[in-house]
Amino acid sequence: MLSYYADLILDFEWYGEHGGQLLQPRSCADRKLEGFDRICSMWLFGDDRAIKHFRVTFEAASDEEAGLIISANVVLWRNAIATTSALTGGRYASATTFDERSADHVMLFGQGDISTPPISASLTLPAPGSVSYLDAASMMARWNSSFAIHLHFLAQFFNTNLPADIRWLQGYKVLEWHFERGKTNLGRNQKFKRFVEEHGAGLDDHNPSNRTRAGFLEETRALIAHAVLANRPQPEDQAKVQNAARNTFRVMEGLVAVVMSECAAEGIEFKPKLA
Repeated sequence: MLSYYADLILDFEWYGEHGGQLLQPRSCADRKLEGFDRICSMWLFGDDRAIKHFRVTFEAASDEEAGLIISANVVLWRNAIATTSALTGGRYASATTFDERSADHVMLFGQGDISTPPISASLTLPAPGSVSYLDAASMMARWNSSFAIHLHFLAQFFNTNLPADIRWLQGYKVLEWHFERGKTNLGRNQKFKRFVEEHGAGLDDHNPSNRTRAGFLEETRALIAHAVLANRPQPEDQAKVQNAARNTFRVMEGLVAVVMSECAAEGIEFKPKLA
C-alpha cells in the first residue's frame, strides 16, 4: 500500500505567507473513507481565529485508486469543513477558488503523509474591475417594480458565496420567469427552444450528439434539481452534479445576460463576466 495526502486550501493568503509550509497541525481525527474499507486521518491547520488549511492522509494501492477515493469524498470534505468551521467557533472557512466567478475549488494531492511539504505554486490572478459608481447609481435609479422577480433570482445567481449548482438553478429561474411568467413548462416553450439554439453554442462541448441544445439544458436542470432536493445525496452524485453545473455555468451566464439585455430598462446593459 502507498501513502497519499490531499490538501484543501482554505486561505490562499495564509498559505502563501507560510511559503507552503503547514507548520504544526492544530488537531487530527480519524474516520472511515466513504465507499472504501480504509481509514483516513483528517488534519486541521490555522490560527486561533480560523481554520486555514485541511489535509487528509490515507493509503491506497495505486494512483488510480487514490484518485477514486478523492473523487468519492471531496464534495463531502469540502462541505464538511465549511459547516464544521461555522459550528465550532472562529471564522467561516471554505475551499478557495482561483476566481470569485469560478466554482472550482483548489485541491492538491500526491504521494506522501502529514510530513510531506505541500505543493508550492505561484499564481497570477486577473485583477478585479474597478467599481463604476456613476453607472451603479444610474442603474439603481432605473430598476422598477417590473424587475422584481428578475432581481429576486438574479441576486442569488450572482452570489459567489453559493455553490455552483444552487446558482445555476437561479439562472434557470431567470429564464423560466422571462419565458413562462410564472408557469413551469419551460422545456416545451418553443420560443425558449429557439433562444437556446441561437445563444447556447457553448453547450455543444458537453452535449451528446443526439440532444438538442435546449434538451440538454433541460436534462442538466433535472439532474441538478433532483440532487438538490435529495435528502441524502451520495458523494459521487454530488460530484457529478457539481461538474454538470460548472461545465455549463458560463453558458447559463451568457443566456441570462442575453435575456436581461433584451428586457432591460433604458441605460442598463448586462454582459457575462468571462475571464
